[in-house]
Amino acid sequence: MKIVIAHEWLTNIAGSEKVLLQMAAAFPNAEIVVGVANPEVASRVLPGRAIRSLLNPKLPGILRRWQHYAPILWLAWRFSKIDADTVIVSSHFAAHQALHRVSGKSVVYYHTPMRIAWKFDMEKTRVRAHTAMVLKILIPVMQYLDRLPSKKATKRFANSTETQRRVQDFYGCDAEVLHPPIEVAAGDAASPAHAVAPYYLCFGRLVDYKRIDHAILACNKLGRRLVIAGAGPAEELLRSISGPTIEFVGQVDDKEKGLWLANARALLFPGLEDFGIVPVEAMTYGTPVVALGHGGVLDTVNEKTGILYKSRDPRGLVEAIEEFERSTFDSKTIKAHAATFNEENFRSRLKDVVTSL
Repeated sequence: MKIVIAHEWLTNIAGSEKVLLQMAAAFPNAEIVVGVANPEVASRVLPGRAIRSLLNPKLPGILRRWQHYAPILWLAWRFSKIDADTVIVSSHFAAHQALHRVSGKSVVYYHTPMRIAWKFDMEKTRVRAHTAMVLKILIPVMQYLDRLPSKKATKRFANSTETQRRVQDFYGCDAEVLHPPIEVAAGDAASPAHAVAPYYLCFGRLVDYKRIDHAILACNKLGRRLVIAGAGPAEELLRSISGPTIEFVGQVDDKEKGLWLANARALLFPGLEDFGIVPVEAMTYGTPVVALGHGGVLDTVNEKTGILYKSRDPRGLVEAIEEFERSTFDSKTIKAHAATFNEENFRSRLKDVVTSL
């Protein structure tokens, strides 16, 4: 049986790319098709695999700012034919457009429906103001075109209950929840250097919708140490509102990431996410999570693993941190909960579905 795995792009390794890697591990002989691939990244994470890039990675700037090529990427997926007995599509932008020209059966894994079409307010800050004005006018067209391919799928997965709801609301289709695979932490990663002064942690890309500004304002008010790991376009603004207890450490490698996660008092997660991999990664080290109680995090954080709060403002986070500091959590219980999101469970369910089609 010929299997092809289709994924939006392979220019760096973020949450959806980690899902792609587990799909590739589940089907080691499958060809991989991506919108565009960075050859260095592809050869490092998928050595020896057959990878087809729909767009030339030598196009100026495409590996750094794919958004500039978004319409071309959409067209490439819409009009590229994929011949296979089964196509597995990993989609959060336009990859599911490939379903229009798939010759066999198909399984779609939705990280989210296309945000720029359905969650415009979350995405508009990523583009220039005049571009955002044009896109806002085109929202009805984008939604219509984005809705069409989903109904062609043989089987649909969603990465969380939140995404499952969106697939139903936006596309009118059912989807089974299959949580993303999380690598279980090896060892306890204890680090006296990191634990020298207790700290809360925010981790991820510094963009508006992650609401790291709420974490900064909350820790400013409480006088708590907050470590922010990551980089992004909102960094200058975030630094401008930071008090003396806020520390930016920039982008970190996987080893350093593990050390920061393992030794934090808690991970602060004030943004609304489709799933939210970082909270589960923190919990694999036994670290509790203080999170906004909306979106995908409702699938992963419970009363034994952290604190959920409802108010979408810094005051809500202040109260949640105060509640956290009055509470106790068991690291073994947290680790055991995180282990249920392991890679083997993901691969096993995906293989069961594909072989049964």
